[in-house]
Amino acid sequence: MAHVYKLPSGLWRAQVARKGRRDSGTFGTKSAAQQWAAKIEAEIVAVSRGELPRKTVRDALERFRDHECPKRKGGRWEALRLNAYAREEWADRWLAALSADDLSQWRDRRLKVVLPASVQRDFNLLRSVLTTARKEWRWLDRSPMDDVSNPGGSKPRTRRLGWREIRAICRALGYPGESKSAEVALAFLIALRTGMRAGEILSLTPAAVDLRSRVAKLTDTKNGDDRDVPMTRAAARLFMGWQGWTVDAGSRDSLFRRARDRCGLVGLTFHDSRAEALTRLARKVDVLTLAKISGHRDLGTLMRVYYRETAAQIAARLD
Repeated sequence: MAHVYKLPSGLWRAQVARKGRRDSGTFGTKSAAQQWAAKIEAEIVAVSRGELPRKTVRDALERFRDHECPKRKGGRWEALRLNAYAREEWADRWLAALSADDLSQWRDRRLKVVLPASVQRDFNLLRSVLTTARKEWRWLDRSPMDDVSNPGGSKPRTRRLGWREIRAICRALGYPGESKSAEVALAFLIALRTGMRAGEILSLTPAAVDLRSRVAKLTDTKNGDDRDVPMTRAAARLFMGWQGWTVDAGSRDSLFRRARDRCGLVGLTFHDSRAEALTRLARKVDVLTLAKISGHRDLGTLMRVYYRETAAQIAARLD
């Protein structure tokens, strides 16, 4: 049964609970809320009769964008990608008619212009949309993604950083100093010492960094968990006198790339600092401790993507 009521903001909220399904939406007018609720109830009745609602792929993309993306990490990026999918010719097809052949042809076209890893991210997002449409909305009885081969990912990066390169980019960023560029260099050095992601570092406040115990407390990380990151003495020293960040993520990215290009450091990314840190820390701690430091739940990803020591480097440490 649908329940429509007015919110303190003046908007109207519609809630539907019928045959084990619950859904809700917020609208500008009472009429729009009632129409939406009636539509959802009709869908529920149709599904209970074994009928699939007549929805297009675009309907699924837009509903996921509006109702699911705001709940997800990276939701802003996902919404932009979903808008791009909605411009594909198959977006106006009936959802139940979307075929594995449609998706495999789209995959092959995309592979001609972007890296396999980018297509894999597209596939993961589209798979989430279709899975939600099948399991929660009952718009599908099966997902065509089940019959499409993944594009495969790119080979893991093997880029390592030397201290000459690190010094060069820090100088190019004006470190030490008081500018935003110098803050980017400081964040880069912290990443090299701790293995934290750029976003995690920029989310830190002075209250979250305990220099006495040498622990940085992260909240709401990429995988949704809080995490306490232990620091070496060298890492803790980087925070001494630090008063917090004034640089944001967008500026951090552009300032770092410009400094990198001035130094001629081909192929270097800020995120390589995380892999470099974890590769070095792997010499000091076991793999489970390393995963606790990095926040990885999947040890395979940790060792395949982030541990970059070569066989020759390992051999040099063996007697």
